[in-house]
Amino acid sequence: MNFNAFTLQMACGGLWHGNITEPCQRISTDTRDLKKGDVFIALHGPHFDGHAYLEEAAKKGAIAAIVDREVSSDLPCLQVHDTLQAYADIAATWRQQFTGQVIAITGSYGKTSLRGLLEHMLKNLGYQVAATHANENNLIGVPKSILRIRQEDIAIIECGISEVTEMAQLSKITSPDIGVITGFSPAHASGLGDMKGIVREKSTLLETSHKAILGEGVSHWMHRFSMHIPTHCLDMDHPDTVSWQLKGYTLNLTHAEHQAQVDLSLPAAHWGQNIALAIEVISMFTQHSFSDVIHSLRDWQPVKGRLESIRGINSCCVLNDSYNANPASMSAALNTLRALSGSSTAILGDMAELGQCSAEQHKKLDVSGIERLLLVGSQMASLAKETPHATWVENPKEALAIIATWQLSQHDNILIKASRSIGLEQLIPALTEK
Repeated sequence: MNFNAFTLQMACGGLWHGNITEPCQRISTDTRDLKKGDVFIALHGPHFDGHAYLEEAAKKGAIAAIVDREVSSDLPCLQVHDTLQAYADIAATWRQQFTGQVIAITGSYGKTSLRGLLEHMLKNLGYQVAATHANENNLIGVPKSILRIRQEDIAIIECGISEVTEMAQLSKITSPDIGVITGFSPAHASGLGDMKGIVREKSTLLETSHKAILGEGVSHWMHRFSMHIPTHCLDMDHPDTVSWQLKGYTLNLTHAEHQAQVDLSLPAAHWGQNIALAIEVISMFTQHSFSDVIHSLRDWQPVKGRLESIRGINSCCVLNDSYNANPASMSAALNTLRALSGSSTAILGDMAELGQCSAEQHKKLDVSGIERLLLVGSQMASLAKETPHATWVENPKEALAIIATWQLSQHDNILIKASRSIGLEQLIPALTEK
């Protein structure tokens, strides 16, 4: 798969100023990692403008640039109406040339965890897998993920949205063979509105998916808002799908006449939910036996920063879940903490992008049974007022001062969870360094 001057123009329209004669296999959006032979696309936003870096792109060996205004440059330039739309169009064209399976994952929570789980299992089953890196799941990240695909068997693409109409755009780019909705909660409510808006927008993925799987509780929300569920959807709430039950650290899985047990590193119920969902996704397009799929779970560990278990000071257990947070994932993490033997400490930071319901969603978090509670950030103040034994601070720096006074032992379990914007990951060294 590659692009030349003609195929680039066919993909996104526009008019060439100058000519390129050699093919291009990479579209770069950032001169910091641009390689010789790339085409540089000048994306822009409120705080950056790629058009200012055309000269640098040329020095690093770009063979052309894609722009959406008249520019003075020595590079051949394809001038289009909108570079972000052009990026999407090029990615959509690239995706249509890919003959493997594309799995697109959306939902209010669990996208990254499911992506990592599927990637691990499919690689253990012998497949070549391309997958979303880090948090590259938006209108810039999804095209980047698609354009990274080469000759793999399967591509696993996360689709995260925060504004109306974004899912329709991501759905068009990915054109999924299998679309997955993990679940719904009031995440990104500031841009998507109320729960009805969240369910409506994320469910748009189903419209372009050839097959689809609905995670636990998804069909409930769609029925509640009278939204049509296509016939090609497999519903995890249906009794014929993989069922699971967690007893301590042991996950019991049942599918038809098949049964299996999996030992987990934490008593995390939401891991059971994700594993059952992953098994159904894999069963949808492969012929592997149930036992082979279960065996592919060997050596699985969660993605860094997603309920990652770390040995801390004096052998305490630190659960690093500082990468992201919303009401559903916060509840799941707190339930896991409660299920551990020993004393429980939760360091909870603000959940971002909850819109007008933010104060209410923070206030209603269930922190019962948590022995020591440190709340960080302006939004967590509403929960602090309802929780007499909680300590509230404004920022991570103040939290560090409090942590320094703690006497920790092997009996302590400490959960750190918040949206990444508040920066609670900077507390990890204070809890793990001797």
